[in-house]
Amino acid sequence: MATLGLILYAEPLTQAFTRSASRRLPPTTVQRLAGPVGAFFLFTLAAQLTTLPIVIYYFRRLSLVSLLANPLVLPAQPPVMVLGGLQ
Repeated sequence: MATLGLILYAEPLTQAFTRSASRRLPPTTVQRLAGPVGAFFLFTLAAQLTTLPIVIYYFRRLSLVSLLANPLVLPAQPPVMVLGGLQ
């Protein structure tokens, strides 16, 4: 489901961010921000939106903190995985 979310929603969310940010920021800044914002926030949001019904069904609850915590953890995830693999 997470992969389906990336396929269906990643590009539309990125385009919506670009349109919204273009109204307030210069085009060069928007292009510079689109990559990191997409990778750290929008792609995570796309995956979370499509897996949300499954999580709610199986765990019978919704953690609102997870919507904020997942994008914040992403920058630390690659080094933690590398260090874990080295052990």
